[in-house]
Amino acid sequence: SFSWDTLKSGDDLYTLTAVATDTSGNTKVSPIVTVRVQNAAPPPEPTPTPPGGGGAVRRVPQDYSSIQAAINASTAGDTALVSPGTYSGTIQIDRGITLASLFLTTGDRTNIDRTFLSGGAPIVSVSTAAANARIIGFTLKGGTKGIQAFAHATVEDNKFMAVGNDATSIETTSGIIRHNYFEFPGDDCIDVDDPRGSILVEANYCKGADDDGIEIRNYNYTGPMVTVTISSNTFVGSENGDGIQLIDYSATANRRYLIQRNLLISNNKAGLGLLDNGDTVQDFRAASMPERIEVINNTIAGNNNGISGGDNL
Repeated sequence: SFSWDTLKSGDDLYTLTAVATDTSGNTKVSPIVTVRVQNAAPPPEPTPTPPGGGGAVRRVPQDYSSIQAAINASTAGDTALVSPGTYSGTIQIDRGITLASLFLTTGDRTNIDRTFLSGGAPIVSVSTAAANARIIGFTLKGGTKGIQAFAHATVEDNKFMAVGNDATSIETTSGIIRHNYFEFPGDDCIDVDDPRGSILVEANYCKGADDDGIEIRNYNYTGPMVTVTISSNTFVGSENGDGIQLIDYSATANRRYLIQRNLLISNNKAGLGLLDNGDTVQDFRAASMPERIEVINNTIAGNNNGISGGDNL
């Protein structure tokens, strides 16, 4: 037998052969096998988060037969606490509540694996009236989108499995996306369109996005400075796009981007790719994006291109 601790090897292509020797000293060499070592970080360990707001706790299904019924009975600051099971999507959050599995109160990550939100367009929608909503501790699967937020929301400690389009999207607002696991979404793991407040994307693991790991549309914007922080994530194996993609528009927007301590590994196009004119198909044009972009202490390896573009990077 043969063992090889690949964690002690650098990320690269290696060739392996096996040599067999019989008792007479005759040897036979196997065909060469090529393997790629890719020491990407494992999915983050979720950490329990206390109930939000100090409001009422509304249990599903003990007190309410459906998640939507619990939300409809809630006021801002309440928590809809969901026991393990499979629940239908198309959930509408229209007030600033916490929607969570029992992971919230127990810290037991098996509750994430046993509490499913399934199907919907999107599976969960956060309306403009639901500022400071939180979605914590679920496995979301299927559907045409995962979580779509139109007001500041926190999305943390969830798993997204084969969601049909973007797994999580932030639309013309601010938000926090952290400690989530994404696997094989139909478009991007994370999609941010026209951020109008601070964005924090932290400690997520994104594997095998059909397009980009994270895509951000930097629409024209003249309001107060917005900082977008992308920190300590792993974006690995995007099938047709970039690990991180920034899309610029016609005017300089009042935003800055901080990209630090990420692993951008084996994505089909660029580790960090910049485009302009609202285009989203990476063609390595090295777009002239004037907004400030700071790229610090990242590991970028095995992509078609490492970093493509930027005038103020």
